[in-house]
Amino acid sequence: MDLGEWEFAVRATADKTITDRCRSGRINQSILNGLMKLDWNDDRIKSIKVPFMQFAGVNGQMLIEDLVDGFYVVFPGQKFQLPTKLTQIEKLKSTVKITKYVMDMYSETSNLVNNLEVGYHTFDDIFKVDEPDTSIPAHCSKSSICDPWWTPKKQRNKDNKRK
Repeated sequence: MDLGEWEFAVRATADKTITDRCRSGRINQSILNGLMKLDWNDDRIKSIKVPFMQFAGVNGQMLIEDLVDGFYVVFPGQKFQLPTKLTQIEKLKSTVKITKYVMDMYSETSNLVNNLEVGYHTFDDIFKVDEPDTSIPAHCSKSSICDPWWTPKKQRNKDNKRK
């Protein structure tokens, strides 16, 4: 299961940074939707957030996407720089701390997903068992979770070829 999508660019320009952040926001919205549609208890659903990082050259920033009062919000986190010279080695500490924080969030979410009983087993694919019920749990109102308004490029290309 995807837990977050990162964005990498060679250098930072305003247009590229904004475009990439919007793209990552849309992708991470669909990842957040997938996680929120699982059958979580109320305490767990509040802890589900999708962290991601944006890199441009040697610069980066941590961001976190969350569903707040029916709105998908991308919260900007700490900025960091990758050291390119030995004299900049002190910058490596903050970069490692931020990356570790994001990876710990992924690990925590992954453990929650693995421990969640979703009524699905690997044998279900082999023996053609009906798909598990992935409807939105009762504690999550349908009006809060919105499907992305965009279509992935691969899907658009397939649809255009069929016409």
